[in-house]
Amino acid sequence: GQKELLRAVSHELRTPLARLFFILDDAESAATPEAKNEQLLKIQGTLTEMNGLVEELLTFVRLDSDHVESMMESVPVSSLLKDVVETVRDLRPGIDVQSSVECEAFRAIPKYFKRAVLNLTTNAVRYARSKVAVSCTKANGTVVVTVEDDGPGVPVDVRDHIFEPFARADTSRSPRIGGVGL
Repeated sequence: GQKELLRAVSHELRTPLARLFFILDDAESAATPEAKNEQLLKIQGTLTEMNGLVEELLTFVRLDSDHVESMMESVPVSSLLKDVVETVRDLRPGIDVQSSVECEAFRAIPKYFKRAVLNLTTNAVRYARSKVAVSCTKANGTVVVTVEDDGPGVPVDVRDHIFEPFARADTSRSPRIGGVGL
């Protein structure tokens, strides 16, 4: 698992690094200050992308540490899901995004829980045809958050792997699609 993770992370870092070298070459040979500024903006965007990836790696390491329990606190599910839904509605205004909450607060690491739900909901909005539903239920002491959409779904052959760190259904890891997985 560690080798696969290192392979995925290496690929994720190499791609924007290679892009930076190409953009830097274009910036150095830019004929006008405007063209150079355009390339500098591309460099800034790529560096922001790389910084996000490093933050995700650090999050993964933190969650694998002994400090997780001290980071746990009560998460108000209703307001958190409301924030997530409001955030993703702006991504594709034509998509109907609804939420339903049948559970109260529970213990989790708020920012990481929100990040996971936001990741799933963003993907649902990205691929939905017309609607996304986010719900939370509690049964037998277990909180279940469900994100459903009417899009094409995750291909059957990758379903067992999408919850592995940094795994993505889109194995091309295209910058056009974006994201680094969960």
